[in-house]
Amino acid sequence: MHSGPASRSHRVERAYPGRYLSFHLGCGAYGLDILRVREIIAMIDITPLPGTPDFVRGIINLRGRIIPVVELRRRLGIAAAADDDQACIIVVEREGREGSDPRLTGVIVDRVSEIVDIDADSIGPAPRPARGTGAGFISGVGRVQDTVIPLLAIDRILHAGEVAPSGGGAGDAVTEAA
Repeated sequence: MHSGPASRSHRVERAYPGRYLSFHLGCGAYGLDILRVREIIAMIDITPLPGTPDFVRGIINLRGRIIPVVELRRRLGIAAAADDDQACIIVVEREGREGSDPRLTGVIVDRVSEIVDIDADSIGPAPRPARGTGAGFISGVGRVQDTVIPLLAIDRILHAGEVAPSGGGAGDAVTEAA
C-alpha cells in the first residue's frame, strides 16, 4: 500500500506505487506524489524577497497564509522561460520539523497534465546522481505507457535550509510561514 507523506523522511525519500500528478517543465514530463499536492492555482502576483536564492521567486498570500514560491525549472537546473497562460503554481506539503504540521510551498511549473496511477512494477530506481544542481532530486522513474516520468523527491528539492534565504529577518519569515 502507498504510504503517506508524513511517514517519509527527505533523507530516505523514494518513489512508491500510487497516484502522481504529472506536469511539464520545458519538453519534459515529471511526476509528484499526489498526496503531497494541496492544490493547484493559476499564476498570481508574487512578491520578491531580497537575499533569497535565485530559484525562490518570492512569497504569495494564499487565503491569509504566506508561503514561499520556488521556480522549479531553476531549482532543477532547467533553463528559465517566461511564464505563459498555462504556467501555474502547485502548492505542495513538505515535511516540517518533527511533530509539527506540514509546511506549504508553491512550485511554478509550465503546465499540469494529468493524474497517473503508477504500480510497483512500473517504478524503477532513480538514476545515479550526476554532478550538478539537480543531483539527488529524483526519487524514482515511473513508466506510463511509452512515457518515462522522473518522480521528484520534493522534500529534497525544497529542503528548508536551501529554500529559505540566508540571514535573519525575512529568511525566518519564509521558513516559518511555510
